[in-house]
Amino acid sequence: MSGWNILYGLINFAILAGALVFIGRKIVANAVKKHQDQVENDLKQSAVSLENAKKLRESIGQESVRGAEEREEILAAARKTAEAGSRKADE
Repeated sequence: MSGWNILYGLINFAILAGALVFIGRKIVANAVKKHQDQVENDLKQSAVSLENAKKLRESIGQESVRGAEEREEILAAARKTAEAGSRKADE
């Protein structure tokens, strides 16, 4: 009698395991697909962010050069004004 109980237990386990595999396969496949899509979207977003960062760094460099040029122009104008004021004071 105990031999039949083991057989019935194994059959019951096989049915349960088969049902879990049948149902779980769809759930796991959907979860994996969703994760792959999320990773793909994150990689695309990362590429866009990288391009924006490169453009921003480039524009900051240009602004830095432009700022240095403006600073030199302002200093030159201040020197001219100081020299003109100094000449007037000497006269």
